[in-house]
Amino acid sequence: MDLDARLDRIAALMEERLGIRGEGFEAKLARAGRSLPRKLRREGALLAEARAMAEHPKLGRRVDPRRLRKAARVFERYLTRVDGSER
Repeated sequence: MDLDARLDRIAALMEERLGIRGEGFEAKLARAGRSLPRKLRREGALLAEARAMAEHPKLGRRVDPRRLRKAARVFERYLTRVDGSER
């Protein structure tokens, strides 16, 4: 699964589970702010930065795919376990 598709899936989960609205992953991450745990904010910033770097031909090669998969996995695991109504 490529990065854009994975971030779109995470953005959909953020809207479904937490009720955070916005256009795309970056906007939803900014809107979520401190309602997310610190570790998730850090992982989200990494994912958003990687998406921006991937658009650049030379910077895109510096992105570590294993690290991105781990960050996305952590984010997805949290969002599938959290219940927005309880928050």
